[in-house]
Amino acid sequence: MQNSQQVISQKTQELIVRLVLGKFSIPQVARITGVSEQIIKTQIKY
Repeated sequence: MQNSQQVISQKTQELIVRLVLGKFSIPQVARITGVSEQIIKTQIKY
């Protein structure tokens, strides 16, 4: 099994937080940012 990690820029991380706080769902945030749902969940401690 490979352990792949995605590097996310500070701007994208801030956008993810704003979108989640703005009541967007995780799948919506994933589509908007191009970041996987799993990575988003780890970033926001979902």
